[in-house]
Amino acid sequence: MPRPKGSKNKPKTVISYEIQAKGIRSEINANQKSVDKLSHEVDALVSSLSAKKKELRSARTRLNRSTKQLTQLESRVGEEKRRQDVTKLLDTLLASGKSVDDLEAAINQL
Repeated sequence: MPRPKGSKNKPKTVISYEIQAKGIRSEINANQKSVDKLSHEVDALVSSLSAKKKELRSARTRLNRSTKQLTQLESRVGEEKRRQDVTKLLDTLLASGKSVDDLEAAINQL
């Protein structure tokens, strides 16, 4: 059997399981604190998000209401303008001496 080469006087490494366990426990505690902090931040962001969503729904409701009112107002303005145009046309036709049948035909064309 051949002889092994190399020195037999190498220092032996001693593994201290207590030191390793202490280091791992401190890592676990640090990670737990980090997780707790992040969980708190997430909870704050979730509550902020729900508040913002509520504000957005409210703003959309107000926008829809305003759009509906604007449409109704534009409709009323259009009707009023048409009435004024018809009145102006009738006055012009009456002043020119047209008959009632001619007036009805002119109104139906509008």
